[in-house]
Amino acid sequence: MGESLAVVGLFVPGAAVMVTAGALIALGAIEFWPTLLVAIAGAIIGDGVSYWLGHHYRERLRSVWPFRSHAQLLAQGESFFQRHGAMSVLLGRFIGPVRPIVPMVAGMLGMPPAHFYAVNVLSAVVWAPAYLLPGMAFGASLALAGAVAVRLAVLLVLLVASIWLLLWLVRWTFRVLSPRAGQIVQTVLTWIGSHPRLNRLFGGVLDPSRPEAGALLMIGALLIGSTWLFLGVLGDVVSADPLVCADQVLYQLMQGLRMPWRLQDLWCSRRSWATVR
Repeated sequence: MGESLAVVGLFVPGAAVMVTAGALIALGAIEFWPTLLVAIAGAIIGDGVSYWLGHHYRERLRSVWPFRSHAQLLAQGESFFQRHGAMSVLLGRFIGPVRPIVPMVAGMLGMPPAHFYAVNVLSAVVWAPAYLLPGMAFGASLALAGAVAVRLAVLLVLLVASIWLLLWLVRWTFRVLSPRAGQIVQTVLTWIGSHPRLNRLFGGVLDPSRPEAGALLMIGALLIGSTWLFLGVLGDVVSADPLVCADQVLYQLMQGLRMPWRLQDLWCSRRSWATVR
């Protein structure tokens, strides 16, 4: 109600209060339905009081504080109302600067009471859950974060450690191979040149004078390395190598960190309901 009152609403952080109330609902501190109904009632009463002030005092409001020294407040509200008509009462409830002014301007400019209260009630019914529900989602996320704080911390540590290890490995590889890259390429070219058949197949690809040589060489190396890695892992799986045991340990660790979605329970309940039908 305070947020919707003329002038007073400029200083009342109604949106923050409503989001906080939604968070408290999610945390179980207050009840949903009483809070929703009180919020709707307060919004209707606040706009109703503002409309009555404008309808009763009309142009005399221009000569009282704060409109006497801040005429732009009424000017903004009048411009908004003339642009949107009756819908300005609905739209204005969600727009901070004109929220507490539009209902009063609607009364000043002669909006029929029946039209005003119809839009007033509709806007309040839309406004209250529009601010409570995000707060409830935020409160639920706080509760979830508290429940999985240890798991999240472990996952973050693993992620940071993996990224650090990967960057260190890339930098070490570049530092070791970069000074020797020219020598390695020249050695390979010399060795290929001594074998005519290999020279016909790979000599052009490794020729530094050809601009596409580097890209083709990298693609070929990635293909060969990926194939070798795949076949190596496949062989380890088939032969029950200790790598498979390590993979199982890692799998069990990650399973202990995951959050189940309860999809199995949902599927079972649907099957039970289908059986009853």
